[in-house]
Amino acid sequence: MKKLSALLIFCFFFMHVLAQKEFKDNVTISGYAKNYIGKKIGAYGYSDMITFTERELAVTTVNDSGFYQLSLYANHIKYIYLRIGHVKGDMYVEPDRNYHVIFPARDSVRFVNPNADQEVDLGLFIKDSTDINSLVVDFNDHFNDFWEKNYQYFVKKVSRVPLDNFKKQMEKLYAPIHNVYFHAYIDYTFASLEENTFQGQRKLTREYIYNRPIHPESYEYMTFFNHYFTKYLQVFAASKKGANVYAEINDSDSYVGLLNVMKNDTILNNDSLRELVLLKGLSELYYTDGFNRANIIYILQDLKENTSIEIDKTIAENILNSFSRIQSGSLAPDFALPDKEGIVMHLSDFKGKYIYLSFMEAGSAASDQEMSVMEELNKKYGHKIKFITVFTDKDEATVKKYLKENPSYNWTFLYNGKNEALIDKYDVFTIPMYFFIAPSGNFIESPADSPSGGIESVMFRHTREQKHEFHVGDKKD
Repeated sequence: MKKLSALLIFCFFFMHVLAQKEFKDNVTISGYAKNYIGKKIGAYGYSDMITFTERELAVTTVNDSGFYQLSLYANHIKYIYLRIGHVKGDMYVEPDRNYHVIFPARDSVRFVNPNADQEVDLGLFIKDSTDINSLVVDFNDHFNDFWEKNYQYFVKKVSRVPLDNFKKQMEKLYAPIHNVYFHAYIDYTFASLEENTFQGQRKLTREYIYNRPIHPESYEYMTFFNHYFTKYLQVFAASKKGANVYAEINDSDSYVGLLNVMKNDTILNNDSLRELVLLKGLSELYYTDGFNRANIIYILQDLKENTSIEIDKTIAENILNSFSRIQSGSLAPDFALPDKEGIVMHLSDFKGKYIYLSFMEAGSAASDQEMSVMEELNKKYGHKIKFITVFTDKDEATVKKYLKENPSYNWTFLYNGKNEALIDKYDVFTIPMYFFIAPSGNFIESPADSPSGGIESVMFRHTREQKHEFHVGDKKD
């Protein structure tokens, strides 16, 4: 009997090990990256798509033959990207699938600077026409053909009829495909197009929000969601129906009361949608005047501990982590970016000096009106404070043209390009955005006032007193 028990225990253990192995490694991505021999290649995803917190799924080294193989786990369709250094390309993975992927060479003609991020089209070899990647490519071919023939209607803002006809064609074409993720991809590709071409808020709400299922792990759905619900809670709080939002945030530490107030908005009739909108709203209100930051933290902690929606627990935790990462007193994340001459500079290169760090977009009205004020501040405080502007434009040529047209702007300019990781590290949720950093490398103000919004008084106070340390726990002046 004891021998039988031992045998059963051994079998159970063996099956458990096999199950665990299957759980961890049910997707294989292999192929060639011959231009990257000896380089690290990784598969990455997002643990959530409100904070876009990056998660490493697998990493390996391209061998001497240019071959690589990555193994990872997926329990549903996932949007991921492969990255080698500053070069990356995206794809989807499905459970229990093997993918052969060629990672192409960097385009050194268009992207001269090797430190600028570049997106490439991965070469996927997939024979199965029902695979999500095959379906997406097929739909995108139809979509691009439609856009080429009909973009003039969008320019003239008379696109409703051709767009509706095309949507019906696609619904009919893909009706035999029973893939929820793919149909969400189609729906919210259209939703983003309609939003960006001003098709009307009521139409967007009726077709894509009200009484529709939510897809928090769909990249296309969350792209639309994040645009649609930007500052939504803040606007709702200023309305008659949402008047109690301020009291619930500033005088409470529970998320249930907030959700009850949000029920007054008929659009948010879905409990899961309401909670997702609340999470996005709290991540924004943390940086908005008039709201108690400490209470927002308590509310998010309460939500993380008590919600029954697993993805919302993850989102709440990531939002809380982003607060602790960039709040005043914490250490400013280091980074390495090229300047206008292509020379790579690190934030840590300037440790020992005060730093006024700004994230801007070349030529945008909001950024441009602050530049002339920044120029005067640099003239006045440049001997004590290092002024650094990071341009977030996707096109480096736009930045170069802007700087050439404004030669009097002579502080440090860095180019970020498509480096989403840095934007995430600093939780840059609006452009322009500013940070004031102590000689110790810790944030003094995060975010800081704009050049025209009162930062000079902070600069004067700190440089006059010649402070050299600012640690977590110190009182902020």
